[in-house]
Amino acid sequence: MIRKNLLLIYISLLLIGLLEVSTLAAQQPKSQSGLRTKGFECPVQLRPRVNFWIDVFTKYGKYHVVMHHRSFPQAIYSVMDLTREGETLSPVPFEKYKKKAIQLELASIRAALTSLSRGATPRTAIEIGVRNALALIPGSSSAKYKQALEKDMIRAQTGIKEKYSEALQRSGRYMHLIVQTFVLDYGLPVELTRLPFIESSFDYTAYSSVGAAGIWQFMPRTAKSYGMQVGRIIDERRDVIEATKGAAKYLTFAYDQLGNWPLALTSYNHGIGGVRSKVKKFGTSSIVQLIENPSKQAFGFASSNFWPEFLAALEVYDNYQRYFPGLVLDSARYYTTYTMPHSMSPAYVSKKLGIPVETLRDYNYALSPHVWKGRYSIPRGYDLRIPKNVGTQLAVLRAPEPKSQASSIYGGLTYKVRSGDTLTHLAKRYGVSVSRIKALNNLKSDDVYVGQMLVIKESEARHVLTPKTPPVLAKTILSDKEDLSTATYTVRSGDSLYKIANKFNMSLLTLKTLNKMKSSKIHPGQKLFVTGVATSTKKVSSSKSVKTSGTLYKVGRGDTLWEISKKFGISISALKSKNKLKRNSLYVGQTLNIP
Repeated sequence: MIRKNLLLIYISLLLIGLLEVSTLAAQQPKSQSGLRTKGFECPVQLRPRVNFWIDVFTKYGKYHVVMHHRSFPQAIYSVMDLTREGETLSPVPFEKYKKKAIQLELASIRAALTSLSRGATPRTAIEIGVRNALALIPGSSSAKYKQALEKDMIRAQTGIKEKYSEALQRSGRYMHLIVQTFVLDYGLPVELTRLPFIESSFDYTAYSSVGAAGIWQFMPRTAKSYGMQVGRIIDERRDVIEATKGAAKYLTFAYDQLGNWPLALTSYNHGIGGVRSKVKKFGTSSIVQLIENPSKQAFGFASSNFWPEFLAALEVYDNYQRYFPGLVLDSARYYTTYTMPHSMSPAYVSKKLGIPVETLRDYNYALSPHVWKGRYSIPRGYDLRIPKNVGTQLAVLRAPEPKSQASSIYGGLTYKVRSGDTLTHLAKRYGVSVSRIKALNNLKSDDVYVGQMLVIKESEARHVLTPKTPPVLAKTILSDKEDLSTATYTVRSGDSLYKIANKFNMSLLTLKTLNKMKSSKIHPGQKLFVTGVATSTKKVSSSKSVKTSGTLYKVGRGDTLWEISKKFGISISALKSKNKLKRNSLYVGQTLNIP
């Protein structure tokens, strides 16, 4: 009996050891000769298309533009090398130059197609290139030339070698955990863990223009259907583990519905129902027949190339040292999870654990930028992820964070600066001017730092006001420089609350309080209470403390048209009209005229 038990223990230990070895092996890139899971081999018919994408990922960089056939990208008309211009021009002029160069190349290719479709012998380099490219596509020459011309089968693809190198590097952080989830928890092929290379370039903080987020690029509705929390403070689409579980569930379901991995992966781009309808319409479940059909393509460009791009990503990852010699992947990250017993600011957690806020952010992608800017605290109940070696210090977070935003001292207020605070932000919160805070604290610049104690007089604090404050009590929030005598002012055409406040050397809050105003809307002929007499226009600062003067405003980081319009009591349409803006986008440093 003892021998039998010992034998069972030995076998168990051996199996555990084999499992650990196989798990580690699964996490490592395969060699070029490594065997693939059945269904992930590259068919001979797809090899030219896959090679095209390998070149886009590893050979062509951001200054190369590949002009190719839209339906058969392996048919390359020409390759534009704009390295010299890219290295000498700044980004904006280069993009303009690149756009014009592409237009000229498109015109040359169309001219070559026109000439060849009429039976002319190719003579120029571009005509020879077009002839050689279309020779790779089945069918008669003249018909192919005409079809390429009539259906506009010319597409420009910029290389992404630099971007792909960065994606490979980033993948090292959490690939081991993604492999563990897919292979050990869900029993899926390890090859599927490489999908984020073509979905998001392993950008853990990614947001797409259509609203998809995270390395698996989930849309909000789909993410919620797989149990992820998507909100203003927490977005689990960017949580590596939770999103990976969702992706594993989706791919398992897609495979059960469609029957093979090429179709299941294509559904990640085209939808399960969309792929099923194409299989039914074309009468085949072969991905090769669906995307390499010479007469009619089943999918559009993105879906037709999704599986070939994925196969290309597999090959590059397995052989990344050959394609990117000397590249070192980011070190694997291991973490401890701690459920927050109280709501706490990132700055407080950082201080108590002795780790930088930046490190906390890199381990907690699910927390929104609003949290890291100090607008919200890390909520109670959130599963905070921290480096594993810090796990022994978690007991310091059991007590709630002290409430020390503002406290009374020497008849005034003190405030402890938090991450994301600016003087403008604090001035707006407490109804004072930036210059007043600077004067009270003897500040020579608008810069503040986390943990800095600022003095604010209690009489200037916004919290002493109530919605029913009568005008006669408004003097309790006026700065020392403001005249307490009142007068009336008749609003003129073109006036705004901001301009009137500046004219009478008042804060915007004081002007609104004197007149019991809940909004910033005014109209010509309206009578307003003001203090003192009109003075020259004074200086104001942007939300990021960038100084301007008069009616000009310099856009700071984080500014939006909505925030600026609220700041100056004007409408967005008036602001856009004054500055001849066609869109709502702004850039840091942009100067705006305030109407």
